[in-house]
Amino acid sequence: MTCVVCGGPVGEAVFANAWEKSRKVSACCSPDCASAFNPDEHWIPSRRPAEPDAVEEARLVRLAGERLRKGDRATIVTRDLLLAGVRPVAVRKAITTTKLGSESTDIATFTPTRQRGWVGALIFGAARLAGPDEDAPTHVEDALGDLDRWTKHFT
Repeated sequence: MTCVVCGGPVGEAVFANAWEKSRKVSACCSPDCASAFNPDEHWIPSRRPAEPDAVEEARLVRLAGERLRKGDRATIVTRDLLLAGVRPVAVRKAITTTKLGSESTDIATFTPTRQRGWVGALIFGAARLAGPDEDAPTHVEDALGDLDRWTKHFT
């Protein structure tokens, strides 16, 4: 088991707070490391989680796709999948598929605007503003960065 803050070995696990102590996922090696714990920065667990069976993994990936389509940030969904034990290759496929889907949706939303002139721009332009998150490619790149960080940590 490694410390989630400094990466050193953990003898007797110390946790940052009662919530982390109940989860027993983010162990620290000392009270100093525990006081420096930040869940947004130190999200990779002390131990790699057990992988779910194929059926459960498929269900989790399907639910992740639904969350992404509903607007959940790709980084949060990626971290949740990894912490649930989903294989990194399955997470990467889900995130990459979502990225391609958001690009094609963006193009489909924009194309009618060019075809219908000013009236179309007024109608469809407003719809485009309410459409997919403009920062979606950035969120996906951040999620893929988290995935690479996870893979590097556990290999």
